[in-house]
Amino acid sequence: MENKSNINRLLQCWPDGTVAVQQWLATLGISPLLTNWYLKSGWVESVGRGAYKRVGDTVNWTGGLYAIQRYLKKHIHVGAKTALELLGRTHFVRLGKGGNYYFFGEEKTLLPTWFGKNNYWNINVVYLSTSLFSDATIGVIEQDIDGVPIYLSSPERAIMEVLYLIPKYQSLEEAYLLIENLGNMRPKHIQALLENCNSIKVKRLFMHLSELCAHPYVKYLDVSRINFGHGKRVIAGGGVYHHKYQLSLPELREIN
Repeated sequence: MENKSNINRLLQCWPDGTVAVQQWLATLGISPLLTNWYLKSGWVESVGRGAYKRVGDTVNWTGGLYAIQRYLKKHIHVGAKTALELLGRTHFVRLGKGGNYYFFGEEKTLLPTWFGKNNYWNINVVYLSTSLFSDATIGVIEQDIDGVPIYLSSPERAIMEVLYLIPKYQSLEEAYLLIENLGNMRPKHIQALLENCNSIKVKRLFMHLSELCAHPYVKYLDVSRINFGHGKRVIAGGGVYHHKYQLSLPELREIN
């Protein structure tokens, strides 16, 4: 009877479309032994070691990320182009289930194996634990995606993460097209992010591409408060040198 009482209580407080992890189950008085009993009894299904879904519930990667953010308390969020797509801030449409899904976390923060490597979600997970920003939460917002509240990058942070991915995961051409579509970004948020950003490459690229696009927010930025570092930077093989921000960039028709 006690086991049935516990499972009833669990099912009542388990948010639809989300993963449960053992750490959260323990706060409800459910031990690993009892969890295993629920598993064998057909109440729950495993989505990886220490992570579970309700039988009959449809759970995708957003439900897994919810558990990472809310129960494991990890500063891991959706970022870069994936965040822009989820926010409807890109002209590009993901076809089927192809393409990379980008997730960012604090430096030395590990992504749980059950989320990133077991391919339960059938997505290509690219995870980067970085010190791109001194404040891991700056520019991170909450949004309901597929009915699940998760944390992801605001457009201002997301586009800087896109630039961070150049050239390994992201082309300069597409980055320019993405930033070209973001002319209505908020200058106060951009200013705070640029001051908090630790990547000289990202800050210089952001300003250079924003000025090429002649975006109105540029005139409201106080560049005297932004550390652009010293010396030249060669991006994606270089080719053409741009003196103002000391950048060598490939010669591309899209950014001439």
